[in-house]
Amino acid sequence: MADRRLQVFHALAKRLSVTKTADVLFMTRPAVTCQIKQLEEHFNTRLFARGQGKIALTPKLIRTLSLLDAKEKLCSRLLVAYVAFAGAKLKQLSLN
Repeated sequence: MADRRLQVFHALAKRLSVTKTADVLFMTRPAVTCQIKQLEEHFNTRLFARGQGKIALTPKLIRTLSLLDAKEKLCSRLLVAYVAFAGAKLKQLSLN
């Protein structure tokens, strides 16, 4: 599963607007819709309730969104730890 689709999914779930999501991710609206449809096909389930030009969170989406939030926080912490580790290693090399 491509991480980009999860980024699109996460952004759309937070904004509940295809237009705003497309703007934030520098994508077109059809590209956002295509990414979401691919995710729904992959998981064989609807992630958003659609109707009358609006989208809403489904119960499955709410559970998945909390997992994605946790993943995002963990990835950020891992990146900070890696940068600190790499910086310490570079400092050691430059001292030798």
